[in-house]
Parts: sequence; C-alpha cells; structure tokens
Amino acid sequence: MKIGQVVFNEWHSIRRYGIVMSLREKDEGLTVPWTYAKVKWFGDEAYCGVIESTNKLRNNGTDTGLHEYRIDKLVQISLEKELKILSDIEDVLASLETAEGENIGIHFSTGQAVDLLEEGIIDL
Repeated sequence: MKIGQVVFNEWHSIRRYGIVMSLREKDEGLTVPWTYAKVKWFGDEAYCGVIESTNKLRNNGTDTGLHEYRIDKLVQISLEKELKILSDIEDVLASLETAEGENIGIHFSTGQAVDLLEEGIIDL
C-alpha cells in the first residue's frame, strides 16, 4: 500500500471509499509490526452518522470511530477499472429501462450480450 492509493473499507455493510493520506508502522509487540493508514474518506455520511449515534448512546465520552486503519482492513482498487465497470452496469440498466418503457430492442456489445446470456439475465 502507498500514499495516494484509492481504497475502500466495508464496515457493517457501509462501503467507504477514500485515499490513503499517510502510513506508519505500529509496534504492537508482534514479530512483524502492522502498518496503519490514515484515509481521507469521501461521501462518508452514513458511517459518520452511525458513529455519532453510537457515541451518543454510549454516553461515556468515548469515540467508537476509527482514525487509523490497519492495512489488512483496506482494499486497494483501481479507480479507472471500478469506474469502467460501474459505467458498463449503468449502460446496461439504461438499456433495460429504455426497452421496458418503450418496448424496443436492447442494444449490447457482443461481449456484454454473451455475458448476460450466459448468466441467464437475458434470453433470446
């Protein structure tokens, strides 16, 4: 993992996307120290809301939120690859909505059509 890497963290079904801002090794008395990352999160309102509610419910002055993350809790992703996949999904959904609303043919690339046929999502 390196500074500037795009990552996500899955926390109780809340997917959080961010960028690694700093890294440090933390000696916890183990043979090999863990590396921890500070992450700048984006669109993190769901997580922040749950942490705020939990802190209020506990009412003991503690903060249950994490501010550093062991790197095994973060998943590195390729931003370009993720955006391409999500864009492909958006295109297929738009085609399905158009076909449903106007009762017209659906247009896919050959690769998309083969994949959808094999997965049983569409049939001829």
